[in-house]
Amino acid sequence: MRFLPFGFGVAALLVAAVQVIPIEGVYVPHTPPRARSPPSRTIVQALAPRAAPSSNVNWATIMRPYEPNNDTTLIDCPTFNAAVASANYPVPNPGQCHDFREYLTSQGAISTTQEAAMFLAQLLWESNGLRNKEEIGCANNACPGRYVTDLDYSSVETVDGKKTNVTQQYYGRGYIQLTWATNYLAASKDIFGDDRLWRNPSLVATDEVTAWRTTFWFWKKNVHGTSGVQSRHFGAATNAINGALECTGSDYSKAQARYDLYTKVLAIVSPDATPNPSGCYPVDTVALDASADSSK
Repeated sequence: MRFLPFGFGVAALLVAAVQVIPIEGVYVPHTPPRARSPPSRTIVQALAPRAAPSSNVNWATIMRPYEPNNDTTLIDCPTFNAAVASANYPVPNPGQCHDFREYLTSQGAISTTQEAAMFLAQLLWESNGLRNKEEIGCANNACPGRYVTDLDYSSVETVDGKKTNVTQQYYGRGYIQLTWATNYLAASKDIFGDDRLWRNPSLVATDEVTAWRTTFWFWKKNVHGTSGVQSRHFGAATNAINGALECTGSDYSKAQARYDLYTKVLAIVSPDATPNPSGCYPVDTVALDASADSSK
């Protein structure tokens, strides 16, 4: 048996180790890198033995599903950033633009620039410019009892045959404020095929991909097909999201603020389009006349 010189042998082992040991996160074959810069690791760190995974690890927040490149051609990141900035919000991070473009059509079924502008305006309003993924005033379970239904306290069977009592708080989470236990359960079944979001609703706020997927799920399920939305009636979208309070309730000023935000976003995303407030506001005809005058 022949032995290689010591220096050459060590170098070869280091190269081999760096090639076969995954550098970042849990190794998942064929998963493309996300558009974020992974933290660097030294060779010593790469060669260090890995600890066995804990049985208590919440894989729902660590293991991300395979994400094909479905980035929409309706809106690019410079336009997305300009639209957000036009509403006087800080420019979002690159990951937010990536996820918005990744799921806009594939998860939200949005195929026109005008609906994309409507959607972006609504989620900017709901999330305070993509800065909040929990309802203000309810973060950290600070508003118990506000969104309580029988479903919140239902006993359900677990996989081991035992029953557990789920007593979570289902206040607004995600970029479009998913609310009520029935919506958490429906979203969970449609997206994951199980009830994980009902059992652990905080995932909608703490896991970025889940925050986006539930946001697009809500739009596709409750807004996209609503009468008036495909006719570009922005008020119809507002009515589908929070109509009980803002369209038929007492918060007309908030509905108007949503529309004002939309006009700024639309001017960037689809500059040749004319905003239409119909579907919510008690002064639709006046607003329509004003929009028509401003477009002349």
